[in-house]
Amino acid sequence: MLRAFVLLNRRAARAVTPKHLPEISAYARYRLEFFRLLSTEDIHTVLDVGAGRNWFFGERVKSKHRLRLIGVDIDANEMAANTCLDERLEANACLGLPVRAGSIDLVTVRAGFEHFEDNAAFLNNCSAALRPGGLALLTFAGRLAPFALLNRLLPEQVSSWLLDRLIPNQTEKLGFKAYYDLCFATALRKTAKAQ
Repeated sequence: MLRAFVLLNRRAARAVTPKHLPEISAYARYRLEFFRLLSTEDIHTVLDVGAGRNWFFGERVKSKHRLRLIGVDIDANEMAANTCLDERLEANACLGLPVRAGSIDLVTVRAGFEHFEDNAAFLNNCSAALRPGGLALLTFAGRLAPFALLNRLLPEQVSSWLLDRLIPNQTEKLGFKAYYDLCFATALRKTAKAQ
């Protein structure tokens, strides 16, 4: 039954993906865009929101590009083992980013945006933290993805049980509460333009 759901989810995702886009995972696209930004933009200070236990790109990338990496997470314990971070800041990113205004070149959020309860406030906080011309790079689950619909319909205990079955032997914590606020293109575009 779970296998059938996963296969149905993949087929549905392919059906709604525009045909002009190459079939590439969101994480692969995020990685490509990050490296494109490093090669074309003046990036020195990166604020990784929802930093968690590790940075997606690793120490080698950080050293090679001489990046200063600041992590923000609502849970300081999640960042404790993240050795790539130069600075760890415990904060709810929707309530504020505890950095100097205009001091950040790039804000990154990998698979965290859907877990923020007020993304308009978060985007406003990003805008304040970024230097003029600074950028934000986000990847997240869309609110209309079949698994996201199911996640919002099911009680949290059932969602957690399903995650454990769908991704067995996972060492990292899964199942953070997801809100999917502004997690669709038109709402995100409109809100970002207003910042």
